[in-house]
Amino acid sequence: MDLRDSHREFSTKAMPTFLTGAAKIWFDSLSPGSVTSYADLGQKLHVRFFSSKRAKRTIHDLSSVRQRRNESLGEYYERFTKELMMIDQVDDLVVRVDFVNGLSPFGAGAALRSKLTAKPPGTTQKLWEIVKKEIRTDESMKRAREAFAEGEKKAGKSEAKKLNIGSLNFESKVPVLTKTRKEILQIHKSEFKLPPPGRSQNESSS
Repeated sequence: MDLRDSHREFSTKAMPTFLTGAAKIWFDSLSPGSVTSYADLGQKLHVRFFSSKRAKRTIHDLSSVRQRRNESLGEYYERFTKELMMIDQVDDLVVRVDFVNGLSPFGAGAALRSKLTAKPPGTTQKLWEIVKKEIRTDESMKRAREAFAEGEKKAGKSEAKKLNIGSLNFESKVPVLTKTRKEILQIHKSEFKLPPPGRSQNESSS
């Protein structure tokens, strides 16, 4: 094994331990597996902190990020951290407070807000660990709901096929009120049998 490759691999794993402040918060917000090599990490750090084309943001901009209606936890987290990456001077506590305050008061956002309020995480890294776990749970529940709905849809089609609803000919099976009595009897001649003529009372007594 090339010693240089071994050194780069060690440096990639060890670098996060030397990051502080905004760089540490930025690194903790990255998705697992998003950094593939030492060179990739260096490139991402350069773009994040040294690119002159990067739009500047302040910590006040972060407080304006709110979870939108019908926006999933994953989408909100991605949008929040993207905004966070545009800010040079950040405070760990402010990041945690703004993220929790930005959660929706409904659905999964409300449940996560309640959990984080009841037991606030001590660091942003811990916050992201909790959030990512909730995102996985939320996405699993969403897939389960979609699978159930799809199953119900297929079951409905299968039942309709068994009943053969689409092929029923109501015109030929059900008498229409506009038909005459003779026409109705003609349609159902195999089902309707007229009783034999009855005998009158006089005929019975004779």
